[in-house]
Amino acid sequence: MARQGDGFEGNVQHRQHNPIYNCKTCNKDFEHAIHCYYLVVRVSDDSKGEVKFLLFNNIAERLIRRPAFELVQEAGKSTFSTSVSN
Repeated sequence: MARQGDGFEGNVQHRQHNPIYNCKTCNKDFEHAIHCYYLVVRVSDDSKGEVKFLLFNNIAERLIRRPAFELVQEAGKSTFSTSVSN
């Protein structure tokens, strides 16, 4: 489970109409979770080559310029699935 200050510790998603989060790994329910970014960026140039970069929470948040929890609130609870993957 992600903890405040960890940056990114897993894919934390919101449970629909219920403030409970479920961890698939340990099969436990939690009242609170830290929403974090796990952003895959594909970069290519004229050479037709492509590379993928994985941006974790701290870097992705600087790029997007808003915390992940704000996007979760804006999108609404029904947009997200019910489980957490660590």
